[in-house]
Amino acid sequence: MEQKKKKTTTKKTISKKEIKKVEDNKKETKKDEDEDKKRRILIIILLILLLFFLFIFRVDDIVLGTPTKPVLTKTGDGWSTTNVVEIEEDSNARNKVDYYLYCIVDEKDPSKCVWKKTKTKNVVVDKEGTNYVYFKAVDKNGKEGKISDPVEVRIDTTGPKITKIEKETKENDLTVKVEAEDKGSGIDKYFFKLDDGEFIESKKNTYTFKDLEPNKEYTITVKVVDKAGNIKEVTFKVKTDSNGNVINENDNNDDETNQEKSTDNKDKKDSGKEESTKEE
Repeated sequence: MEQKKKKTTTKKTISKKEIKKVEDNKKETKKDEDEDKKRRILIIILLILLLFFLFIFRVDDIVLGTPTKPVLTKTGDGWSTTNVVEIEEDSNARNKVDYYLYCIVDEKDPSKCVWKKTKTKNVVVDKEGTNYVYFKAVDKNGKEGKISDPVEVRIDTTGPKITKIEKETKENDLTVKVEAEDKGSGIDKYFFKLDDGEFIESKKNTYTFKDLEPNKEYTITVKVVDKAGNIKEVTFKVKTDSNGNVINENDNNDDETNQEKSTDNKDKKDSGKEESTKEE
């Protein structure tokens, strides 16, 4: 009897738990690789930014200690009768800032500057017209820094000029038309007042007072304001008609004639600054 030997083969079976563990390990490995890749990219970006800033600020500023340019600001935009320009962000200097130099020019060109010394960080500008203000720092060793970007300041201290006033009177109505000019900032608005009443604001240069009494004299005040806040005010008397007629009167150059009162004023604007630079 031939005896057959049974060959037995053993198969190693892997449980689902072990398969999941292997897959989790692969995921962790891939995650680590991705994180490492992100870190390398971030390092490259930071190096590029560092090189960029070194190029912008220049290496000699760091090595030689040239004071950086200060950042300026002003108290208000548009036209004004006075303005304050001040240092908002100080200059950086390796040897520390000793003082500042400033200049005010009517051209956007710092080469035209006549620099003046100041121990403060602001300057009051009241020169008529368009001005450009520059600052630069001087360190303890006397080294001058970079010039700031300019700040434009527009100043108008001259009031408007009233050239003509037209009056049209009826029995119960009174129309006033004022012609004025301002060579600086330009005319902003008009105000009209009847007797001791309140001023009535208007963007137009004409206004009609209604529901008046016939054959009665009224006091009219006209106020013209430019964009810097300068004021020209004129007061005159006019009488309504008693017969229902329309009466036209023209006063040329009311700054000089046909008026009881002509005044120049300025809106007071608090700049919030008491300190101004002293030339040394």
